[in-house]
Order: sequence, then C-alpha cells, then structure tokens
Amino acid sequence: MKKGEIFEKEGLRTLRLEGSPYEMGYQHGRALKNEMKYLASNLGRLFGKYEGILGRLAIPIFRQLVKKMKHQIPEEFQEEIKGIADASGVKENDILLINLTEEFGAIFYLYLKPFIPFLKCSAFVSKDAEGNIIWGRNLDYLFYEDLPSRSVLFVYLPDQGFPFISLGWPAVIGAPTAISKDFSLILLSSPARTNRIFSGIPQEILTRQVIQYSQNLDEAVKKIISAQATVGQNLVLVSQNDAKVVEISPIKKTVRSFDTNEYINVTNHFQVKEMEKEQGIYFKPENSLISDDFYTLEGSKRRQKKMEDFIKNNKIDPQKGMEVLNAVAGAGTVQSVVCTQKELWVAKRNQSPVTKGEWVHLKIDDLL
Repeated sequence: MKKGEIFEKEGLRTLRLEGSPYEMGYQHGRALKNEMKYLASNLGRLFGKYEGILGRLAIPIFRQLVKKMKHQIPEEFQEEIKGIADASGVKENDILLINLTEEFGAIFYLYLKPFIPFLKCSAFVSKDAEGNIIWGRNLDYLFYEDLPSRSVLFVYLPDQGFPFISLGWPAVIGAPTAISKDFSLILLSSPARTNRIFSGIPQEILTRQVIQYSQNLDEAVKKIISAQATVGQNLVLVSQNDAKVVEISPIKKTVRSFDTNEYINVTNHFQVKEMEKEQGIYFKPENSLISDDFYTLEGSKRRQKKMEDFIKNNKIDPQKGMEVLNAVAGAGTVQSVVCTQKELWVAKRNQSPVTKGEWVHLKIDDLL
C-alpha cells in the first residue's frame, strides 16, 4: 500500500498518509478531491434535506463562525487542512467546517433547533473467553443516506508522534474512531448542560492529537483531562489490558474504569453520579415515529442496558460483538467497528444501519 493511494479491500477503502502535516493533507486532498468537492458544494442541501430551511440557513452562519474558531485548532492541524485544500481545490474554510461538526451540531441542536436528533452512538468493552479485551462501536451521524458509502480507513504515519489508524470520511482529519499499537480511542457525544464552543480544541481535533501524541492509555487520559472541552463527550480508551471512559463536560470531567464484571457500556449519557448535573436536556419532536431509544435520556439508558444484558449472557467474541452492535443500531448508524488487540472488523454496507451487512476483516500490524 503506497502513500497517498487508495487501496480497496472488499469494498472498504484504505488511504495511507505519510510525512509532515502539510504532506499528509496534500495526499489526502489529492486522493479524495472529487468527494470533498461534492460534500463542500452540497453541505447546505444535505443539511436542509434533514433539517429543512433552518438547516440550509445555518450553513452560511457556520461558515462565518469558522473564521472565529480557526485559532482554536493547533497550527500543525491547520497546516494539514491547508494541504487538503491546496490539493483538492476545496476552500480551506469548507474543510474547517467539516472538521467542526461536533461544535456546530451543539450550536444547532441546542440553540437554533432545540431537540437532539435520533442519531445516537453506542460502544462496549468486554473480555473474550481467554480474558483478552475486545471492543466495538456504532457511530451514528446525520447524513446517513450519504456517508456509509464514503467511509475511508486512514492509516497515518506522521513525521511527529505515533502511527495510528482512523476511520473517517473525506476531508476529516479528526479521529472519532482511532487505533494505535498501544491503545484505541472512541468518541461518543453526550449532550452537556453547558457548552464552550469558542474555547478549547474542537473535540474531534483533540481526539486526533491524543491518538497521535500519546504513548499509552494513561498518558492519553491525562491529556484529555487537562484539555479545555468545547462540548459534552464520552471518550472511551482501550489498551491491551485496561479500559477507561472519560465523561466530559466543559465544566467537569470524571474517569470510570472496568467494573467488577469487567465490561464497559457507553451510549450518550453520563453514568457517573457526580456528572448527572452536567447532563444536557434531551428533547423529542412531537409526532415522531422513531423509537424513544434514539431520542431521550431514558432511551440512551435502555440502549446501554441492552448491551449490558447481552454481554452478561454471552462470552463476547468478534461475531458476538457484531451481534450486540446490530442489536442497538439505528437509522443513523453509518460506521461500526469491532476490534481486538491484533485484528479489526469494519462494517462495509453502503447504507445504514451498516451493521446489517458484511464486515471486512483486517490485521492491525499489516496496516501499521
């Protein structure tokens, strides 16, 4: 697999990026420029498709806010974004906008249209019959009719920091699902009562910084704890023999670990008692036909309990991991991953929920 060239296995695209931040960005932009142009040109239409006229009107506002938020992104990642823009012909401002979706989602759903959409993530960490850690995650997103077919497995070999794998999309440099040789990192939203959109590193950029520059799980947790949060998140970190969840609001952070049953289940709410006051309010639109499991705080807790019950009653192996993710998948599940220390399974279906299709099996050492 050569740097900057797309390699496809069973329908899953892999892109290897090497070098300086600008060089990696340039390779990224050159390889995926057509899709980036499509996404940048159609953001208003795509958002309006799901959120109507208010969604269309929000995009020009967000483009103006990007200019204010750019300084919150560390310089090296700004250089990478510049490389993407130069190679793809897409405006740098549009690339920035795509990488600030967590923050703009918080603005839109908490201030402009006050309800949380039905797109919700789920993750678990457990142990197999031999006591080895296995984890899985569903990532739910708004553009669920367009994104499944555009997934890319990025393999980063940067000049500075550590090599890692990140499952994302064209133009995205953040790391919502990322794997290095020493630990993995999974990002899930958890709406917080308070947001600080215009201070701190944007959350997906923070996860990228953490996976690239942390040598182990404990070092990664320290970096996350010390960083100013912009929005509410649950960050799951998994090593060869340990796992932790950092529950984050812009006001407070807590860490929880394996319980006595040696499993962790995470959805879109805080589970530590002292974080309850930080939890954002969940709203459900009237007359919705979508299950409460994908709108409300109670629904988030039910999905968490469903995974817990499944794991209690099954010894988790990769196949069972796929089954539990399918059991909690919804209309917006656009990416799903199951992972052990050495192996990785990625759902490859081109429509959501992706868990209902086939999975591609990869070896982590072969990628890195």
